[in-house]
Amino acid sequence: MNNFWTEVSRARLSRRRSLALTAGAAVGSALLAACGGSNSGTSGQQVSSLVQPASDDSKSAIKGGIYKGISPLNLLQIDPHQPGGHIGVVRRVYSQLFRVKDGYLEQANGDIEGDLFESWEVSPDKLTLTAKLRPNAHWAQVAPTNGRSVTTQDIVFTWDRFRSTASRRSEVVNAVNPYAPVTSLTATDDRTIVIKLKEPNSTIFTSLGSNAVGTMFVLPQEAKDEKVLDVRRQAIGSGPFYLASAIDTQNVYKRNDGFHAGDGKLPYLDEIQDVALFEYAAAYAQFRAGAVYAYAQLKGEDLLPTKKDLPELELRRNVLSSTSGVRWFFGQLPDSPFKDPRVRQAFVMTWDRDEFVDAMYNAATFRAQGLDVQTVWDTAITGASWAGWWLDPKSKDFGPNAKYFKKDLAEAKKLLDAAGFAKGVDFDLHQIQVGPGAPPQSFFDHSEVITGMVRDSGLFRPKIDLVNYTTAWTPQYRNIRGQFNGVAWAPDTSPTDPTAALYAGFNSKGGSLFQGSDATLDELTSQAVAEFDKQKRIKLVQQIQQHEAETMFQPKIGGASSFSLTWPVVRNQNVWQGGSNQEYSRIFLDPSKAPLKKA
Repeated sequence: MNNFWTEVSRARLSRRRSLALTAGAAVGSALLAACGGSNSGTSGQQVSSLVQPASDDSKSAIKGGIYKGISPLNLLQIDPHQPGGHIGVVRRVYSQLFRVKDGYLEQANGDIEGDLFESWEVSPDKLTLTAKLRPNAHWAQVAPTNGRSVTTQDIVFTWDRFRSTASRRSEVVNAVNPYAPVTSLTATDDRTIVIKLKEPNSTIFTSLGSNAVGTMFVLPQEAKDEKVLDVRRQAIGSGPFYLASAIDTQNVYKRNDGFHAGDGKLPYLDEIQDVALFEYAAAYAQFRAGAVYAYAQLKGEDLLPTKKDLPELELRRNVLSSTSGVRWFFGQLPDSPFKDPRVRQAFVMTWDRDEFVDAMYNAATFRAQGLDVQTVWDTAITGASWAGWWLDPKSKDFGPNAKYFKKDLAEAKKLLDAAGFAKGVDFDLHQIQVGPGAPPQSFFDHSEVITGMVRDSGLFRPKIDLVNYTTAWTPQYRNIRGQFNGVAWAPDTSPTDPTAALYAGFNSKGGSLFQGSDATLDELTSQAVAEFDKQKRIKLVQQIQQHEAETMFQPKIGGASSFSLTWPVVRNQNVWQGGSNQEYSRIFLDPSKAPLKKA
């Protein structure tokens, strides 16, 4: 048997453990010497002291300047209502009706604030939401919008377009999905929008303010005519920036002076220039040279050596904002072996979550280098979810179903024997094909490792079926509610709202993300959606995590906090975390710092 995961693991971990010894000691010592520190005591504590905490420098903010970044994707289209890799464009350019409030120096906790809506009230029966539009929100000052005010007619146009064409309309629009919450959205005057609900639904705010493409980002009425404004090619919104040009080599964003947030002070930046760099070596070289100010894909093994070479770079621990972006799901047709929960449990019990996190997130190397790293195992929601909502399966509070998160090949074999698969399971693994429009490489790296773990267990024998992501993936697997055989994986596009994510994925009345459920999940997710009290809803969300651990309809694996290097010219880095949009609106540049000011 070709022991795929063992080979991958040895290659990855042996290199990283070697790096941990050399980098953790030699690099740590060199760093301390370069920074004037002592080499006595515990090296790990000293290296960790080089991590710079996030700092709110807004009092000294300077307006202006050009931020230079990297675009790692070739964008085929940028319509905010359609799927794709253009979320960075969408979050910078477009406003929503509501948004998740950023966490300040910590992860967001799920509090909601108005974006285009200035205020709102919910009727006593929880069936009508009446909201007032902000008077100071404006579209970008370029043709065809020319800086005009956002109107309720723009919102009604967007709703009509969203309910007709958006990829995630079934999660919101009752006319598309009879179980979705919104029956109508109308304007009663120039400032008032009335939203009618089929039944009480506490996720309405995040359903209309999700940070995922395919949701209701608000467009100007000019987009009615594609000859006037083609949103597949142009991004002109009421957010902090607009996309001034998008070519093969660079995306250029410019400031929207009519952006409503910050009393006219935001955004600070004049412009963002994202150069298209798809190869790691080229992007890394540009970052080292100071031609770009940050590189989010910097490899963990390059982190401290780069800091040693360029001590002026700022080393930061990032707030845990995401875990493995891959979610797995199983065919639910009557003849699918994975319709049996015992087979799904066995499949997941071939995963070594800690080894995956150590290998894919450099967690072991970071620890050896003296860096404090947070690791999590995902449940039915990501371990990087809103603060206070995720229930740790390693904790005593999780309960007996925590056993399904642990690698246990002997128990997995017993489960397969009991399910009638004593000789193991042959199955088709429907996998996204690498190519134009496909997800970033990290998704494939993660799925490759998990596939190797499953195969190396000797209990499952996958046959790879490559599927074109842009033409066949969504209609044949992702959006057919489990009506296929075999196993598939996809980028996790669940809403950030844990309640909405669980309802969409595990309630039989949910939308396109549903891939199977049972009566308990149906009941608990229905209760959570109808519950407007936040603390009561959190308790229900945690009960769902405990139960879903036994069903494993759509498992994820886990992840770890990361570290980043940025040039010190970038200020307010990592201060505001977890909001739905308004990306880069509070970042500013200090021209007295490197690389703008040379040593």
